[in-house]
Amino acid sequence: PDALRIDSLMSFGDLEAAVAAASPGDIIEIPNDITLEATLSLSKSLTFKAVSGAPVTLTSQTGNRHMEIAGNGIETVFENVILAGGDVSGGIRLSGSDMTLRNASITRCYSPTVKTADGKGFLDAGGAVYIETGSSVTIVGGSFTYNKAIGAGGAVFVQDIASLNIGGNPLFSYNEATADRLKSATGSSDYSYCYGGAICCFGPTTTT
Repeated sequence: PDALRIDSLMSFGDLEAAVAAASPGDIIEIPNDITLEATLSLSKSLTFKAVSGAPVTLTSQTGNRHMEIAGNGIETVFENVILAGGDVSGGIRLSGSDMTLRNASITRCYSPTVKTADGKGFLDAGGAVYIETGSSVTIVGGSFTYNKAIGAGGAVFVQDIASLNIGGNPLFSYNEATADRLKSATGSSDYSYCYGGAICCFGPTTTT
């Protein structure tokens, strides 16, 4: 794979352009901290890593996720990257694809948790990561701290037939799922779901 590296300071626009220009399997090397101005949507396999090995921080305070990743056969890797949500947003939503977090950290991200209209599933959950059906996530080292979800999966939420693999002793600390106010898709309040301060697996899930 090619490494796409910008030696000067990288802005959000530069990061968007690098994602658009990259070919599947490429590595995007990030030289500095970046504030995300919108959610990045990924539909091809990419690796995001710090240039020097020292962590870089991607901060989202837009009220949305850092990234939404969707598509069969897509594999996204984060290495020595910190995703920070400023207690108002952030994290990753994964749909039908694979992701590896290698010595990556997700902190102070937040999800309001929205249930489907029939009340049997979730449209969004997991303060740091929402793993939808058909997805696989591998966590190697790193940390999940001070993430919050209203309802389910303070740090990580796994929906139905998905896979979660954890190794390298990652730190899970001060994550919480609360019953402040869980809303269904129709807007009605429901306080009956409040699961998994760190991790919530909803339905048949493979964990290792």
